[in-house]
Amino acid sequence: MINYKKIYCDYYGLGEQDYICCEHCGKRGHSIHHLIPKSQGGKDTIDNLIFLCQPDHARAHENKQFNRLLKNVKRVEFNK
Repeated sequence: MINYKKIYCDYYGLGEQDYICCEHCGKRGHSIHHLIPKSQGGKDTIDNLIFLCQPDHARAHENKQFNRLLKNVKRVEFNK
């Protein structure tokens, strides 16, 4: 298992085979997205990881405003 996926699954008590919902829309999840890309100094920390469905993951990469919205979702969850 990829390190950041293990970090995410361990934090939420999930297994790799578990059904994981998109944290934005609630549909079946697809992959873990780094809110701050690793290429820009983002870390494999739970507050920088969000599970998204395929359409939302693509949208997060294409639309900076949508990615900021997702960062706010995590900020509220972790009270940052």
